Amino acid sequence: MKRQLMVIALATIWAASFAHAADAEYGRRLAQSQCAACHIVAPGQRQDVAQAPPFETIARKYGANAELLVNAIRGPHPKMNFSPTDGETGDLAAYIGTLGR
Repeated sequence: MKRQLMVIALATIWAASFAHAADAEYGRRLAQSQCAACHIVAPGQRQDVAQAPPFETIARKYGANAELLVNAIRGPHPKMNFSPTDGETGDLAAYIGTLGR
């Protein structure tokens, strides 16, 4: 019984160490540095040629539904200039979700 409790406790600690709460502010900074070449990533941002939908349009389409936003980010992106990690994908989704409010 003690061994089972120890295994459960260690598994819980291990899982918690990998948990990542989405950070919308980091997502905003990441969008500015990585996504702004193709997307309009912030309200009021001007870009002469936007090759991809503005983040506000994406936010209106998916709302604050993090799962849908994550799937949209992970979906096929022609000419995407970087491959976000799982954490970065969550951060970008959190930021985009703030634009739909």
